Amino acid sequence: MSSRRNTVFVANIAMSVSPGEVEAALSQAGEVASVQFTTTASGKHRGFGYIDFTTREAAVAATELEGLELGGKPIRIDLCEK
Repeated sequence: MSSRRNTVFVANIAMSVSPGEVEAALSQAGEVASVQFTTTASGKHRGFGYIDFTTREAAVAATELEGLELGGKPIRIDLCEK
């Protein structure tokens, strides 16, 4: 992961949503460097993950997308501070 200063935590991700869909949705805030979902031992995502942006400004802008619906569920977005 890049510097945590450029990272947001995203929760309430519907099981039907792919990392590519999250990247596409959040790229309106700025350039996405990577998307990492937390997964179970069987490889299914657990409904949350971390999205790294190339700049701090993009990560901050992404928090304004809080409540955006993906897969029929509003996502929660929090800026990682450490």
